[in-house]
This record gives sequence, structure tokens and C-alpha cells, in this order.
Amino acid sequence: MALAYSAGDARIAAHYVAEPDLKAFEAGKTVYFRQFMLVQTPKRAESIVATQAQFDKLRAGTAELQRNLAAKLEPRLAAEVENVSKAVSAAQATKIKVRIGEIVPVSIEINDSKALVYTILARTGALVEQKPEEDNTVSSTAYCFVKGKVVMLVAYRQFRSPQDLQDSRNMANAWANALFAAN
Repeated sequence: MALAYSAGDARIAAHYVAEPDLKAFEAGKTVYFRQFMLVQTPKRAESIVATQAQFDKLRAGTAELQRNLAAKLEPRLAAEVENVSKAVSAAQATKIKVRIGEIVPVSIEINDSKALVYTILARTGALVEQKPEEDNTVSSTAYCFVKGKVVMLVAYRQFRSPQDLQDSRNMANAWANALFAAN
């Protein structure tokens, strides 16, 4: 899926999954990745060196987007989900229809000159060979400003309890802190 998604507007720099899921996948078993992380960058921004003012504008716009997320995303979301569906279908050699809906902003954990970290909940699903699969997903996104570059990590988890919200936030915050410590 990460390779398929790289064909869109973002380049996947790294894709992380939990060790038990990876072992099951390598053994050829069917795996439903309960949690995973993507480190990505917008392709159109790869050669751009950003200023602090530009990063501040990105943070302000993204934070504002959280106020009415579903209504603001809906016009673009349908086309993007269709592109992902086509790419995943091609990568898996079977028809897969991806669905995302009921997007609910949960919180903004960090919003400072170095980072923006926020969390959302969404109803997600896929139609695989006419069999629907639905789930609730929590994602925490970290935009980090390092040496003139914006690096983005998105941590995804199935939402089963409030602990999943906290775990998603913790993963995104820990990654951002490690990135800053290394740079």
C-alpha cells in the first residue's frame, strides 16, 4: 500500500509496522495492520528549502483546517481516495475500493515554531472483492521543520479504546522529539 500511495502527491520515505504484523506478513499470512507509520514528504516540496515564515503559515493553515475538517476536505477527498483505490487495486491485482468518512478532529498536541502535531478520528473502510470491511482509525500527524525542510510522519492505529488515541499521540510525539534530537 505504501508503494501504491507513493504514486500520488506524497513520497513515502519510510513505512513502519509492528514486529508481529511484519512476521505474519513475511510468513504469507493475511495481516490487518493494526498500527503503522508513514514518513512522507510532498513531492512538489522536495527541492524547496522553506523559511520559518513559510512553516508558520503551513502550521496556521493546518490548525485552522481542524476547525471544520470534514467540510473543507470533502471536495478534495473523494478524488484523492479514488486515486488511492486505483493504485492499491493495481498493486494488489484485485479491485479494491477505499473509503474514508466521518472525519473528526480530536486535538492539536503541539503547535510551535518547530512542529505541529494533531490527531483525528475517521471511519475508514475498503470494499475488497465485494466484501466490505469497516473500521475506526485514529491518526496523529507530525509536521516537523528541520534545517529548512518539512518532514511529515503520520501514525495510524485502529481505534478500539481511548488508549489508542494516547498511543497514536505518543508515537507521533516521540518521533518528532527523536527527529529534533538527531538534528
